[in-house]
Amino acid sequence: MANELLEHALDYASIGWHVFPCNQENKQPLVKGGFKSASTDRLQIEKWWAAWPNAMIAVRTGKDSGLFVVDIDAKGEADGYASLAALEEQHGKLPSTLMATTPSEGKHYLFGYPTDGSELRNTGGTIAPGIDTRGEGGYVIVAPSTMSDGRSYKWILE
Repeated sequence: MANELLEHALDYASIGWHVFPCNQENKQPLVKGGFKSASTDRLQIEKWWAAWPNAMIAVRTGKDSGLFVVDIDAKGEADGYASLAALEEQHGKLPSTLMATTPSEGKHYLFGYPTDGSELRNTGGTIAPGIDTRGEGGYVIVAPSTMSDGRSYKWILE
């Protein structure tokens, strides 16, 4: 699995996603500087996964990687799926995009980051209960990363 994680990290870097390793226990960065140290440099990425072969792959969101992520959570009392359904009822469905499931039965919707100079930052439940966003100053864990308990991130192939 370790080589597979490195290969995926390198593949993501090759399309311009800035990656870095995260802890399988708590999703925290394993590198000094955290998401600010994210890189597309092959040698740096190989060094990181040599040091932490089972590390989860994190991708820096925002303008560097060109990503904006809508993060739906369904834990506790905040049902992001119900919130999303209500928002879509009012404003229309989200456009088709790359999606992934998360270990907590949530979902990530990955969109291109705006190129018009506007800045989209992270939000923490301010859009609606159970809906966060990851933009400038944030990151998400991506497939095929696996938590220490065996739960994993998976791309949704439609």
